[in-house]
Order: sequence, then C-alpha cells, then structure tokens
Amino acid sequence: MFGKVWEMIIAGGPVMFPIIALSLIIWTLIIEKYFSLKSASAHSDSLADDVVYFLKIKKTKIASDMCRDSSGLLPAAARLILTQDNKSKSHLLKIARQIFHETYPLMEKYLPTIAVFAQASPLLGLLGTVTGMVSTFTSISMHGTGDPQALAKGISQALITTQAGLIVAIPSLFFYNHLVRKADGIMNEMEKSLTKIINALE
Repeated sequence: MFGKVWEMIIAGGPVMFPIIALSLIIWTLIIEKYFSLKSASAHSDSLADDVVYFLKIKKTKIASDMCRDSSGLLPAAARLILTQDNKSKSHLLKIARQIFHETYPLMEKYLPTIAVFAQASPLLGLLGTVTGMVSTFTSISMHGTGDPQALAKGISQALITTQAGLIVAIPSLFFYNHLVRKADGIMNEMEKSLTKIINALE
C-alpha cells in the first residue's frame, strides 16, 4: 500500500511535496482549532441560566463561584462581569464589548491560515499540471509521438498533482466552514448569555 502511494508521489513530480506539506499543516491546524473551540464552549449550555437563577435570588457570590469553578470562555467572561464594583448597565455593557473585542481574535486564530492554505492546494496542483504538460510537449518536440512512455509520464504528472490538490482542498474547505460556523456560534451564544446576566444584575 505504502509502496503504491510513494510511486504516485514520485510520479506526481516535485510539486507533490509542497502539497503534502500543506496538507499536514492544514490538518494540524484544523485539529488544534477543533479542540480549542471545544474547550472554549465548555459549560456554556446551562451556565448562563444557572447564574441568572442565583442572581434573581440575590446569591451573587454563589453565581461568581460557579463561574470561577468552570472552564471555558463564558464562565471567565461572566465572572468578570459579576465582580465589577460598578454594576450600572452602561458600565457592564462596556465591559462586555471589551470582552468581545478581546475574544474575537481568539476565535479567528488559525482560521485565515487554514483558508489560505486550502485555497493554495489546488493552485499547487494546477502548477503541477502545467509542469506535466510542459514536460509532455517538450518530449513531443524532441522525440515526436513515438515515445509513449515519455508522454505517459508527463500526462500522469499533470493528472496526479491536480487530483492531489483537490483531495487536500475539498475536505479542508469543508472543515474550515464548519469551524467558522462553530466559532460564530460560540460568540453569539456568549453575547446572549452575557446580556441575560447583565439584565439579571440590573
């Protein structure tokens, strides 16, 4: 199995190696981003409702301790809101906007890189295609069409690199869009949760 894969890589020419390198980088970033978003969204489902409940019965310290003992972006943001000395709504909304301003880059981290590398993969495949076709036409100009092996080598290189670039790009773009939606969902959920907490404090 590995021998066939290696033969395909060699047949694709030197462009195959940067395509493989891009693939490894992309999937490393996708996996890292997936787990970081999973960690960021931890305890977000029910925490806001629990905090609001304790705020309504005037148990602010319990709500703050609950946030302190939980992990994720929302608990940290909620605790920052709860521990403010100035509990005016305008001040708390200002703190919430600052939290969003600081959190958004964390949500965006690695996503632009994944997108750029995923879009670059088929371009590298196209480069390999052009290289393979140049090799084919060079062989034809030197030897005519009487050397089928040389022609097959150039055409094979052209097709393999295109295939490899698309194999890397298509799933990468799919997971990129999934991660973007997940990051946006976390930010929207945090915005709703912090607004509920601020209203409960008021």
